[in-house]
This record gives sequence, C-alpha cells and structure tokens, in this order.
Amino acid sequence: MATKKQKLANQQNALKSTGPKTEEGKTAVRLNALTHGLTASGRLLPDEDAEAFDSFAVRVREHLQPVGDMEDLLAERVIFCLWRLRRVLVIEVGMLQNSRYHWLNKEDEGIGHAFITVSESGDGFSKLARYEGAIERGLYKALHELQKSQTVRAGSPTVPPFAVEVEIASQN
Repeated sequence: MATKKQKLANQQNALKSTGPKTEEGKTAVRLNALTHGLTASGRLLPDEDAEAFDSFAVRVREHLQPVGDMEDLLAERVIFCLWRLRRVLVIEVGMLQNSRYHWLNKEDEGIGHAFITVSESGDGFSKLARYEGAIERGLYKALHELQKSQTVRAGSPTVPPFAVEVEIASQN
C-alpha cells in the first residue's frame, strides 16, 4: 500500500503529464488502447466499413421495429451486440489463419494475431469464447427487454419470470 508521501508524489507527477496538445498528436494516440475491438466503446473500428454498418443497422432496426426512446435504445444495443459478434467471427478466422501461417513458418500480423497477443492466459481461443459468451448474453438481455417492452406496448399481459428449483444429488 502506498504511503501518504508516495500518493502525494504520484499526484504531483500526474499533473506534469498532460498528453498530446496538437490535433496531430491526439490523432496519433487515440487508438493506443485499441486491441481487438470486442470491448470498444465506439461503434466502428478504423478498418470497418461505415456504410456496411449503417446498412446492417437499418435492416436490423426494420426487423425489430422499435417505438419510442427506450425501445430505440434497446434496438441499438441489439445492433451493437450483433455487430460485435460478427467481429468475433473475423477474429476467429484470423486466429486460425495466424496459427496456420506460423505452422508454415510464415508471419501474419492480422487481427487474429492481435487477439492472441493480448490474451494474458496464452489461450486466445478460450478468451475469445468468453468474450463471445458475454456479448451473446448482452444481446439476449437487450432483445428480451425489447420484446417485453413491445408486448406491454401492444397491450398484452407480460408473463413474470419464474423460478426453477434444481436439486443436485451427490453421487458419493
């Protein structure tokens, strides 16, 4: 644990670090923390096609038919989750290609390599599966809430969630 003197020194040093001042400098460092893009806050990565995303978003929105701000927000969440799931597939293909290229003693620095590199566990495929699961859970949650909102808006009664009792028997 840091002492009061160390904390004060850290605070004073932090005041000296102001980051880039020019637009060129800010542009140069804005993607420093970007790795694989599965947790990116922006809707698009630099190498993704904005027109393809917009077209995809329009098609999904037409299918979901949100009404009002809340449903629109949930539809946006569904769109972003679906787009990120598409990234998972791109990363997985890149990882497989990367493995194949390394096996053939060739070098490849694609998105799959980037994901393997940032994987602290050393097992990029299991880490990718965890990200995919988290994105899917977010997708299903947003989709469920959107469908529930649309059911209420249509005047239909909603069915409350039900609890299920599970008994686990020991086999000792």
